Amino acid sequence: MVMKKGISLVLSTGLPRYEHYIAESYFIQKGIPVIHFQHGAVWDGNHITQRRDYMDMLSANLLLTYGDCVKKAYESSDLRARCKLESVGSPSLDAIGKKKWRKIQKGKITRILYVITNYYLNLWYCGFSPPFSDRFYYREQTIILERLKEMIAKREAVSLTIKLYPHSDIINEDPPWVSDLKKIRRISLVRHPNFDQLLTRYDILLIDSPTTTLLQAIATRLPVFVLTSIISPSLANLPLLRKRAVCAESAVQLMDDLEAYLNSGDYGSSVENREFLKCFGTYLDDGNSDLRAQVMVKKWYNYFSFDYRKIYRSEIFSQNSNVEHC
Repeated sequence: MVMKKGISLVLSTGLPRYEHYIAESYFIQKGIPVIHFQHGAVWDGNHITQRRDYMDMLSANLLLTYGDCVKKAYESSDLRARCKLESVGSPSLDAIGKKKWRKIQKGKITRILYVITNYYLNLWYCGFSPPFSDRFYYREQTIILERLKEMIAKREAVSLTIKLYPHSDIINEDPPWVSDLKKIRRISLVRHPNFDQLLTRYDILLIDSPTTTLLQAIATRLPVFVLTSIISPSLANLPLLRKRAVCAESAVQLMDDLEAYLNSGDYGSSVENREFLKCFGTYLDDGNSDLRAQVMVKKWYNYFSFDYRKIYRSEIFSQNSNVEHC
């Protein structure tokens, strides 16, 4: 197949499926370089979130990352000797930053967009440290939703949209509280379109599980309120995030902060601050992540070409390799 199709390079995002690993390992054995592009947010607590280093580095020659903080996280992995790393930024986050953003105006409806994630059920225990708890997440969500209902009831000029997690073959159940909210005026629930496609319609963003949605949110020029008790960047990076977003370690504090903002208009952070975003999402934050990625793909394709492929392949499959390929 490789010879018939004339395949000389494989470019993909790291995916947690064994068939992708087998296919990419096959290409590397044939001397065809595999380049991965970072897929979604990556934090670096006690270990890289969601074990992304194994998904992104195990069957790739090169990984293109969103920023230097992410690159540093990957460099802490045991796989660092097997896969080269380059920071380029995220073209999709660049695109968000170029859009025009609403500003809250007196006399008009203030629109809140609350984005949630899925419950993990029995599917994934070790993706975060400490492990994700559905019970804890449900408890925090319940507090948030009760407070939001109170805000909507007493504020005619506020509306709420809850962005539900998209259904998949594995995750196909709604949260248990969905049916109770469907009949409440000025509260709506949506599953589509994607979160990044909804952003320009709203004034305030509320996040209870900061993963990729956090990067998308802070790429805007909108106020962002984040719960950090369920999932969070490392403690070392939280001060940087707080420059851009209001962060709370409990649902009660999160809703107190949001209500204080609705009352006073005092945000407490800066919608113009881009430090955390540059470190974890847009690298140089110059809007040119796509061009950098193109340059890097060409550069490293030439680097992996010709006789070097054979040398690199022998190094990867040596007996001293940390993790064996199939």
